[in-house]
Amino acid sequence: DKKMNIDWTTIIATALQSLIPLAITAIGCLLLRYLKKKGATDNQIALATEAFKIFQSCVLNVNQTFVDALKEQGQFDEHAQELARIKCQEQFELLISEEMKLAINALYGSLDAWIDINREALVWQAKQEKTKSA
Repeated sequence: DKKMNIDWTTIIATALQSLIPLAITAIGCLLLRYLKKKGATDNQIALATEAFKIFQSCVLNVNQTFVDALKEQGQFDEHAQELARIKCQEQFELLISEEMKLAINALYGSLDAWIDINREALVWQAKQEKTKSA
């Protein structure tokens, strides 16, 4: 009689990886409803959405060109992590319009806080995708 071993960790991890994109989409929809109730205009939401797409590109760019190279060399430490944050924010602020900055500040209260929250979420998402493809 052979016993069948079930790897619950793998099953749970796989289920969570499938559910996370759905959760992010649902949270996005709820956030849009909340912003509209708060008085956000369609234009502000459109500007913030476009800014997010630009920010996503900046995070991916820094991750692929700077972070990955340092990780391969075993040199990605806290100092390098801070440099990556700075590079990402500098790229982003060069690419977005003043209108986008104003929209983010109006909707979320602070451009810097918006950047911090979204950067951490996007870095986490990139790590999950790398793990999934490995």
